[in-house]
Amino acid sequence: MNPMQVAQNRTARLVREASTPVYTTATKPVVREHLMAIEWEWDMGGRFWETVPESKVDGILEEAEFSTTKYLSDLDHSAKCWCQK
Repeated sequence: MNPMQVAQNRTARLVREASTPVYTTATKPVVREHLMAIEWEWDMGGRFWETVPESKVDGILEEAEFSTTKYLSDLDHSAKCWCQK
């Protein structure tokens, strides 16, 4: 093997290594958040629904504890969620 072949083989190896994807344990998986449907009732009658990400439900329910005009009626997994399709 002559020095020219050694250089070509090294270049070819470096190109292969550069084009190979790197996977590590630090790569975070893609997490899709679920949607929740909150049903509210007005104090004078009537209802409305609100669709929110699952991570925001607790904060919304804590705020609603101090509300005097709307009350929680139901909390369900939303039909608009990606996992329901």
